[in-house]
Amino acid sequence: MVDRLALTGSVNFIGTAEARLTPEEGALALAARAPHPDLHPHVFLPDDTRLWPRCSR
Repeated sequence: MVDRLALTGSVNFIGTAEARLTPEEGALALAARAPHPDLHPHVFLPDDTRLWPRCSR
């Protein structure tokens, strides 16, 4: 779910096609995924805004 007003989101991830996962296993599985190749900042997004997510990790 994405709340565009509060700028928050959540995912209800319960497992893979093969098995259900514990919350800890799910966190590891999601962390191991690579971002989708089409995911990128909007071309008009200012450079300083693009850097913020990388600096906050």
